[in-house]
Amino acid sequence: MENRLEEYDSYFDYYAEHGTMPHEFQRDVLTDYMLDVLNEPSNKQLCSNDIVWRESIKKALLDFFEQMLLSFKNINRQKQQELKLLQQFEDADIDEKREMWSNVVKFIKSTYTASQVNMAAYSYQLGLEGSNKDVLFGMMCDDWRKACNQRFEEAKQEHLNKYRQQFETSMHDHGSSDYESIMSTQKVLVKFPVLKEIMNLMGREKENHEEERDSTITRYKPQLLSRQPSFEEVEGIEEGNNLSAVLPSEIALLSDTETETLFYHKFAAKQLQMFSCRPKSESREKSTEKHSTPRLNKGPIILSIDTSGSMQGRNLNYATSLMMQILLMAKRQKRRCFLITFSVRARSIDLSRPGNWRLLDKFMAGSFTGGTDGEQMLSAIISTLNSDNFSMADALIISDFEFPVPSFSTRNKIIAEQQKGTRFYGLGVTGRFGDYNTILDRMWALR
Repeated sequence: MENRLEEYDSYFDYYAEHGTMPHEFQRDVLTDYMLDVLNEPSNKQLCSNDIVWRESIKKALLDFFEQMLLSFKNINRQKQQELKLLQQFEDADIDEKREMWSNVVKFIKSTYTASQVNMAAYSYQLGLEGSNKDVLFGMMCDDWRKACNQRFEEAKQEHLNKYRQQFETSMHDHGSSDYESIMSTQKVLVKFPVLKEIMNLMGREKENHEEERDSTITRYKPQLLSRQPSFEEVEGIEEGNNLSAVLPSEIALLSDTETETLFYHKFAAKQLQMFSCRPKSESREKSTEKHSTPRLNKGPIILSIDTSGSMQGRNLNYATSLMMQILLMAKRQKRRCFLITFSVRARSIDLSRPGNWRLLDKFMAGSFTGGTDGEQMLSAIISTLNSDNFSMADALIISDFEFPVPSFSTRNKIIAEQQKGTRFYGLGVTGRFGDYNTILDRMWALR
């Protein structure tokens, strides 16, 4: 069933974009109904111009198709039983056909009209001397198979018609509200310009140059000891042998011959008490690193959303609003997209599979509880990047970043992916980043 729903999903997108069904299109009662919905004048215009409306209609339609496919199971079961009987008769030798004949005739006459399968005519022809029985049996089986397929398609159409009005009423009542709910996320983007900035960055047209504007990685230089410390830059006391930072009490050891030897001993062992100083100009100095690896025109997108308990309420609204906008953008730009939610454990869904889009609501339901395991989340991102066609992606983490920085091993893996062209971004919904601003390529604070 899932495979069939994926086919309906892809048919919908293809028809909405091209105005025709794809070459591999398999027609049935549900695809016929899909065309009726898409060709309804108001829907046709809206679906061609408004991707949000298109996705709302498609989600409602696929949910309805899922119910129909479940209810078709009994119809399909009866059809398969009849086709099995037909195949047994078709595969039987002439003696076996004679034994089965009376039951087959009885079943066909009770099920189909003479215009569908003319058993009287076939019985007469088969009784004639010299008739080609193999040919006649073959023709009869063909008529039987055609009539069988038609009968069960009509049964499905009748079942669809029974619930069609109910679905259309529901879609009319709830479809508009779903559409308005999605469109309301636009207000969040207007309220917080930083969200629109993220959208523009992740949706950019990446140029095929060796070095690109977005290929710059920010790094922080190590916090070095000041050679000429000043009092206001002193951060503490540490041991060492930097004479410019040695405490006066240690220098005083040189004034007495009895303690002079002790001073030299501590100097040699780097055990002199000294000021720990870091110059303001160097403590957070940045360096940049450019990569020569060309980017894909529109790379994949990996969204990772913190679903821990601390994200409830307003933070949830911001996260899901941005998520929906990015997902719709990825859909519009035909970019592969992978969604990861994380709290006490990480869960993932590949939205590159058409059928998974309709599962988004179920996937997000029940989240936003428990604590946060950032390590597992980052491991899930890296695992996705190492999978097929997800390299050189844009990875965005939406979180309050109230969890420890990753292990040394995971950091090295992140650096390796950055060197391949992947960009790691972060949106801090509370404005706090911890030490993640030294790990991710770029971070935004939602204020």
